[in-house]
Amino acid sequence: MSLSGKVAIVTGSGRGLGLAYARDLARQGAAVVINDVDAEVAGEAVRTIEADGGRAVAVVAPVGSTEAAKQLVEAAVAEFGGLDILVTNAGILRDKSLLKMTDEDFDLVINVQVRKRTSSGSTAASMSPPTASTFAAGRV
Repeated sequence: MSLSGKVAIVTGSGRGLGLAYARDLARQGAAVVINDVDAEVAGEAVRTIEADGGRAVAVVAPVGSTEAAKQLVEAAVAEFGGLDILVTNAGILRDKSLLKMTDEDFDLVINVQVRKRTSSGSTAASMSPPTASTFAAGRV
């Protein structure tokens, strides 16, 4: 499948599965917005995609908030002219029982695991209305 001319956001794409998804999308021709909370990791991911011949830009922000979602969509539109694909890959784990989990840890898990999908999806749809191309909210 050719994704030439398409634009993708992949949350949590600085390393691991997110980076693998981003690299594969870029290999298929999509321009990719890399997202991570670590600027150094995000920058290295961009350099890796560019070294492979792809196009990428980094947005350093924790997912979950509407503001972070806006930053991602604004980067896709400003750098590449739109948004066609959204992969909400970012994830976080606080491996504790509910009895031992702090409110801060619980809120972080909920923001990353749950709110990222609704904030990213609704923001993307409102700022860059879906076209005839693929618009995927979820994992590849």
